[in-house]
Formats: sequence, structure tokens, C-alpha cells
Amino acid sequence: MPKNAATEAARLSVAPMMDWTDRHCRFLHRRMSARVLLYTEMVTAPAVIHGDRDRLLGFDAAEHPVAVQLGGSSPAELAQASRIAAEFGYDEINLNVGCPSDRVQSGCFGAVLMERPQLVADCVAAMIAASPVEVTVKCRIGVDDQIPETVLPAFLETVAAAGVTRFSIHARKAWLQGLSPKENRDIPPLDYALVHAMKRQFPQLHLSINGGITTLAEAKAQLAAGMDGVMIGRAAYHTPADILLAADHGDFWRGDTGQDRRTGGAGDAAPYRGAPGTRRAAAPGDAAHAGPVRGAARRARLETPPERKRPSRRGRARYRGTRAGRGDGARCLIANPARAAKRAARTGQGQGGFPSRHGSVNRRGNRTRARPQMPELSEFLPMLALILGIGGFAGVIAGLLGVGGGIVLVPAFYFAFESLGYGPAGLMQICIGTSLATIAVTSLRSLLAHNKKGAVDWDILRHWGPGIGVGAVLGVVAASGLRGEILMVIFGVLGMIVGLYLAFGRATWRLGPQMPKGVGCAVSSPILGFLSVLMGIGGGSFGVPLMTLYGVAIHRAVATAAGFGILIAVPSVLGFLMIAGAPENRPPFTLGQVNLVAFVVVVAMTLITTPWGVRLAHAMDPKPLKRVFAVFIIVMALNMLRKAFMG
Repeated sequence: MPKNAATEAARLSVAPMMDWTDRHCRFLHRRMSARVLLYTEMVTAPAVIHGDRDRLLGFDAAEHPVAVQLGGSSPAELAQASRIAAEFGYDEINLNVGCPSDRVQSGCFGAVLMERPQLVADCVAAMIAASPVEVTVKCRIGVDDQIPETVLPAFLETVAAAGVTRFSIHARKAWLQGLSPKENRDIPPLDYALVHAMKRQFPQLHLSINGGITTLAEAKAQLAAGMDGVMIGRAAYHTPADILLAADHGDFWRGDTGQDRRTGGAGDAAPYRGAPGTRRAAAPGDAAHAGPVRGAARRARLETPPERKRPSRRGRARYRGTRAGRGDGARCLIANPARAAKRAARTGQGQGGFPSRHGSVNRRGNRTRARPQMPELSEFLPMLALILGIGGFAGVIAGLLGVGGGIVLVPAFYFAFESLGYGPAGLMQICIGTSLATIAVTSLRSLLAHNKKGAVDWDILRHWGPGIGVGAVLGVVAASGLRGEILMVIFGVLGMIVGLYLAFGRATWRLGPQMPKGVGCAVSSPILGFLSVLMGIGGGSFGVPLMTLYGVAIHRAVATAAGFGILIAVPSVLGFLMIAGAPENRPPFTLGQVNLVAFVVVVAMTLITTPWGVRLAHAMDPKPLKRVFAVFIIVMALNMLRKAFMG
């Protein structure tokens, strides 16, 4: 397909929408319109580089013209991802500078990049240099307190200077603080006039307008106002028959010469060949297009042209035989697209009868449960191998040094999942929630074992337990709302403190003769629970040093800290399980903010390997090993800080 084919098709495009414009939806849309430009869901550059590329980028050849939308802020990563996407045969590579999701912000991409136009210019310059495919940008008119009339022209000028000639502009400011992504679609007012002014100011650029356009008539009005293209989002999903079918079988694609582009008139880029998989397109003289048609017959022709009433058996079989054609609901999507379109228009629901990871809507408008998507074996086995190693190491360290596994598990989970291409949006929360889930089990086992020996100080637990539980709940609320970078900074700073204490702490240090009660306990206990949840650790890392500093014998401190771990882990895990995670690019088998595979494997491995660490502790001098481990913790904490500040 020529390089400008996507530009030709951008006269009307379907916006990229997470969990909506997947490969099955795009294939259906292509059967309704042969000309509209289709976009993939956003996929992050690290996921393309490290993840399952066939799953993330694979599409059917019938979808052309089709564009892939990338998310990221690293020029090197975006360049590499662009090369990979170009090899898959996409007609356009689009950079996301418009998504307002807080989890997208945590990865420093999406709408937050409106504040860094030079970085966007560096990114697109690297993408253009790395790929022969046309690179475009989808952006907002501004974010937060920016003045769009000032920001948008400067942004377009800076990015255009790097080589981008085509932009899709969402004519609504994004509020990154205080509004949800859903609210960002409605509350900030639309400013079509500003986007029209940008077209007059930059006539050399191809500008498409997006936001609030719900009908084909509104799209035509935008083109009449001077825009080069129109991008439609949820309306194209809810009522595809009214937009996509009507566009191809009306006068939407009619050129300046007055001839319908479907007939291949003079001046047109290419003749209309009908939707992929159909036998042929109707010619002007065909009976299907001859003479006026009234009533039901006219509506049937508009919604389901005769040549498209049902895709050819060969086309359907070929699609189902490809990897793109397998998965949730692919068969029902391609069997009768007209029926699916009418059902979508009838229900008017968000899922419109189209299957997705979040379920579909039945004929009565009720949401049905989605079938879980099973990961590919090639994707699952590397993750399983890494988690096995993490669990074994954490168990040995816990038995050898008496240090809770959370201080090891959180950074280990993060770097393991990241190396496999997952995240970064919401990844730190998943690591914390999963770590605490394992601690709930191991702490209970440890508490029961220590209680048999009479080592647990139940008086301390009675006084400190309620405050620790309250702090844990507050920690879940805070962790779910904080950006990943902030959680990484918190872990790095507190990890440094723990590491330094392990390296240089002395048994003779004291803060007082006994554990605080009354006001001291009421203040300190919630802080202990709160900070422990933000780090994803149990009671050992903070509880043991704290109790020894108040004169509690080390064996009683370790035993009682296991009780702290239960009080921290149980309420926090319940909270993390109920918090909906970012659907994009999460590790498989993640429920809420807890990865079930990592939880089961790590618990099993720690039960096996902790006794090994105990035997090593009795056979070796633990003091030098404790210092080595302290250095290890400090290095991990520094690396987490580096990751938070430098990416």
C-alpha cells in the first residue's frame, strides 16, 4: 500500500480505544467500510519490544488500511517498536499524546506529553528515522492549566519540525489531576473553533478532528469547515451501521470532481473494491443501485448492501483459520456483521454486542460475563520460570536472615514482569499486592509455629494490632491512587533505611525500655502499617528493628512481627483484590492487583526453601551474610530510585 494510503483514508477514521478496537472489531468494521482508516488499541513500546509481538501486533491483511498506535516516551524504545511495527505491515504508526489515564501518566506518556513538546519531537524524529512507515501524532489541545490557544500552536510547530505532517487533535483539554478518563470525555468543553484555527494557521499539515462527533452529518460539517479528516470514537462502535456502512454507500467519499470514489472516478486515489472477503463491489449499473427504493427495502440496502449481506464462506473460513481470527467471539463477529451492527445500534450499550475482555451486551441490554483470555504458552513459561526463582530465593533469605520476603519480592516481581514486557501502568501496585498476598500466608504459618513455642508477645499485638490494621487500609487507598514512580521512590527510600539498619544496626541501640502504649502506640502503629503496605512488606522489616530498639528480645520480636505481618497483609490484600487494575498489558492471571500465579508459586517455593535457609543459618555465621544482604537491599533500592527518576 502506498505511503499516502492512510492519509487518503484518514478522511474518516475510527479512533483507537482500549479493549474496544481489537482485531475482531477492526475486521468487522472493515467489512462495513472499505475506505475508513482503522486504528489498533494502544500498545506500549516496551511491550512491543519485550512481549509477545504476534499477540500485540498481529492483524489480518483484510484490515488495511490500518494504523498501530504506540505509547511511550523513550525515543530509543519507540524507534525500535516502530521498526517492529513496520515489519508487520502497518500503514501508519501513531504516537499517543492524548490518553489522560493516571496509569498511562505513570509511564510518562499519553496526554502528559503535551507538557513536553520537545520530547515528543525527539520521539517522532527517532520513529521516522527508524521506519519507512508514515508517523503521525494524536494529541489534545492542552492539559490542566495550560492555555490551549498558546500551547497547541507551539506543540504543532515543534513536532511538525521533526517531520510529522499529520495530526489527529482531540478538541478537548485533558485534566490529568482530579478527573477520571471517563470524565475527561465529557467535562472539559470542546473547542472546535481552536482546531479549525490551527488548520488555517498550518495549512501544510493534514489535521483530523476528534471528540464529540457522533453522526456522519457532523463529520461532513467538520470537513466543510476545512478539516482534512474526522476521527470518530465510541459512536462508530455503538452504531457502526449509521456511520461506516452509510459512509461507503452515501456521498461521504465523493471527491471535489463530484464523482463517487467507490466508482473510481477521475481524481480518486483508488477505485472502490468492496470490503475484503466480498465477491465484488456493485457497479453503478447494478440492480442494487438502480432506481429509487422505498421503505424497508431502502433501509436494508443502506444497512446491508446485497453484495455484503453475508461475507463469502471462503473469506470467513480464511479469517477464522488465522491467529487473528481466533479468540473471544471472533466467529459471531464475522459470521454476520450486519446483524451485529444492528444489534449494537439497538442496544446502544458501551459494548454494543461486540465481545471484548470485559464481556458483551445481550439482546436485553444486560452485560454478560467475558470468557477469560488464556495466555500463550510461550508467554506464560518465562514468567513461571522467573517466579519460581524469585520464590526460592525469597524463602532462603527469610530462613537465613529472618527478613520478610517482601523486601525481596517487590523489586524482584517488578523487574521480572517488566523484563517480560508488562506494565509500566499499574505494575508497581500489582507487585505490592502480590507480595502482601504471599506474606499473609507465610506470616500465618510463622505465627502458629512461634506460638507453639510461646514466643509471641500477645500484649504487644493487642495494643498495636488495631492501629496497624487501620494503617494498612489507608495504605491500600494511597497505593491505588499514587503513580508508579511515587511508589518506587517510597520503596527506594525506605529500602535504603532498612538496608542501612541491617548493615550498621547494633543490638545495644535503644529508644526506650518498653514498647509505647497510649498516644505513642496510637500514632506509631498506623504509620507502621501504612508504610509497610506502600512497600509491600510484612511486619519483619520494620517491626523487628522497632521492637528490639525498645528492648524486646530478638526471638520474641521475630515471633510477634509475624502477627504484625498478618494484620498488615490480610486487610490490604482484600483491598487490592477489589481494586480494578489497568486492563492493558497486565501479567496473565491477575485478579484486581494480585497476580495469582506469582502468589501460588512463591508461597509453594518459600515453604520448600525456607527450611534450607534455616539450616544454612545454623551452619554459618549470619553476620557477614547479613551485611552482604544489606548491600544487596541498598543496591535494589538505588536501582528502584534510578528507575523512578530516569526511567
